[in-house]
Amino acid sequence: MLLTLLILDIILIVLLVWLALKSQTQKSPEIEPRLKQLQEQTSLLQSHLTEHLMKSFDILRGQIIDTLKQNAEQTDKQVEKLTEQTNLRLKEISQQVEQRLTEGFEKTTATFQDVLKRLALIDEAQKKITELSSNVVSLQEVLADKRSRGAFGEVQLSALVRNVMPEKSYALQHTFANGVRADCVLFLPQPTGN
Repeated sequence: MLLTLLILDIILIVLLVWLALKSQTQKSPEIEPRLKQLQEQTSLLQSHLTEHLMKSFDILRGQIIDTLKQNAEQTDKQVEKLTEQTNLRLKEISQQVEQRLTEGFEKTTATFQDVLKRLALIDEAQKKITELSSNVVSLQEVLADKRSRGAFGEVQLSALVRNVMPEKSYALQHTFANGVRADCVLFLPQPTGN
């Protein structure tokens, strides 16, 4: 704006000098001395204008530099603030990701431990099944023979009766008066009897 005003001032002064010269050449026969005087005035005016323009340019340059410095400082502050906000946001996101990964790892670990416990239980059950299977095979072998089955049954009957009845209330391998032999006879009070 200041530069525009200075240029307009210069144009007006040049225009005034030209008009003055034109009017002088038409009115006076002594143009030469007058022209010299006008040239000197124009030269003086030109030096004053040049000096004034230089000062104005210096002032304008200083204002531009100050404005640029202020803009650079504001931009630096805004960039610093934006960087700080970005760093905070990245830190929050990092914490959330870390927390979710930790939770996922804990859940995975818990699930894995649960699976290991269940596998251990299944392994124990498998061992028991294998043991039971071998016992069943052994029992089958024992019970395959009629005599072995009978002997096994008598042992089981004897253990059962001894656990439940007093010793004088029963008899094993008891022979009745008619010669019939029983594996076990219970001596119960009447009306049940023997």
